[in-house]
Amino acid sequence: MYSEAKQIAYDNLATTTVLRTTLPWAMDEYEATVKLMGDDYWRYGIKANEKELEHVMRYTHEQGLVKHRLKFEELFHPSTLNLEENIG
Repeated sequence: MYSEAKQIAYDNLATTTVLRTTLPWAMDEYEATVKLMGDDYWRYGIKANEKELEHVMRYTHEQGLVKHRLKFEELFHPSTLNLEENIG
């Protein structure tokens, strides 16, 4: 369900026949985003976002927002730890 919605959003952003926003430079931003982050810039799942999540957990500890550096198991419910995007 979420993967299908994400694909619709990607398709809508990539469609250039009609601007879906009032930003005249929307396509330039879209293309720059894809160039920088790849085609799947809204990745789902812990494994797909592990690098970014590690940074968040490190920064929250370094900045004193949490007393100890969190682990994935402390941050997410166990049933979500191995979820991955299911396309198709």
